[in-house]
Formats: sequence, structure tokens, C-alpha cells
Amino acid sequence: MLRVNATDYANNTNLSGYVTTIINNHYPVVTFINPTPANNSVIDNSWVFVNTSINEPDIKAYLEWDNTSEGGSITNLTMDCASTYCYYNDTFNPASYYAGNYNFRVWVNDSAGNWNYTEQREVTVKGRLKVSGYQNLAPSSVIAPSFNTTMLKFNISALGENITLSSIKLKKTGNYPYTIVNVSLYWDKSGNIVTSYNTPLQSDDVLVGGPANFDSSGYATLPLSFSENVSQTETFVVVYDIGKL
Repeated sequence: MLRVNATDYANNTNLSGYVTTIINNHYPVVTFINPTPANNSVIDNSWVFVNTSINEPDIKAYLEWDNTSEGGSITNLTMDCASTYCYYNDTFNPASYYAGNYNFRVWVNDSAGNWNYTEQREVTVKGRLKVSGYQNLAPSSVIAPSFNTTMLKFNISALGENITLSSIKLKKTGNYPYTIVNVSLYWDKSGNIVTSYNTPLQSDDVLVGGPANFDSSGYATLPLSFSENVSQTETFVVVYDIGKL
């Protein structure tokens, strides 16, 4: 309650009426809630969902997203708020190499202009491989035995980061009328495209895995010696030897 007492030069005094004044100096309390990633967590998604709870309504909230450690910048993103909850779904650009370490915190501002913020958290975003451009080059008929016969080709590119390949697993399906042995994987280093099963291997084609054979369950697992990081689309070719049944 506020009341003013005034006195003039003639020593006359008077009092004003009471005025009720509410002073809001209480800072809003903001808390991370699920599914916000925990501090120092590692996620295997192309997005991060940040969710918060605030102890009062009529809040404005901003997500401070910091990827300066990856050569980026600090970005303040306006969050969506409903009642006492504010959230933001940060989706990464699939065309960019987004994997790495990120820091984030949330700032909130209430209707009285009071600010507060959460603790800072760090999250590591993993990258992933994209396999595309499958082309089946297995011959429908062949004179057995046949060596270095091309089975298929495909492309691998990294989404999010440079990834070193450590193994590949192939599965044999269908009733192919030949025995298949000595399955190997070649890296088409210079991008010379294989067009058919009888295209000969070229001098730039590098053996990176195999030879291996299919097991009883129809799989051939090839540990790879591929030490190049897949920072761009690369072409790989699977070849094998054919014998009679």
C-alpha cells in the first residue's frame, strides 16, 4: 500500500488516498524436462527436442543454441509456449555435416520483464551413413568357373560427419544356380562406373574387404581396411568368384 503525505510552505498538510502497488521481482523458475537430452549425452538423431517447465504463465522463452565448437555460431531460437511449458524441436539440415558437440540453454522472460535461464547442457550428435544407388549387376547366366564377377555396386555418403567404415555385411537371397565364393568389396576410388558384371576391375579399384564366404544363414561379413573418411559420396563394387554347383 502506498500513501503520499504533502506539506506546503504555509505548513498545510494533506494525505492522498491509498494506492495498491504490486512489485514483481520474483524471477521465473525454468526447468528442463523430458525428452530434453541430459548433459553430456550422445544422441543418434537428426534432431534435438528441448522441453521446459516454468513456474508461471505468460512466458517468452528462447533457446540459445551454440555450435561454435564446430565452427558455427550462437543462435537464439524462439520457443513455442503453452501455459507453463515451452519447447523447441531443433532439426538439423540433412544436406550438411551436422554431427558434433553442441551447447544449449533456455532463457525465459515473464510479463514483468524478469529474466532467468537454465544451466548449460552439452550434447553430442552422431552422424550416420546413407547407402544409395543400388544396382544389381549379377549375371543371369555365366560360364563357370568365373572370377572377379561383379555382383552389385552402391554408393555410400556420410550424413552428419566423416565416418570411417569398419565392416560390411552382405546377405544372399534367391536361388542363384551357382556357388558363390570369395566375396570381396572394392572401392571405386576414381569414380569409374562399373556398367556390367563383366566390366574388368581397373587399376584404381582398391580392395578394402574380403575375400569372405557366405555362411549357412546366407551372410558374408567383410571386415574392412577402408581408412578413408567418407566425407563425400563414394562408389563401392562387390565382386565374387563363381563355381559350379
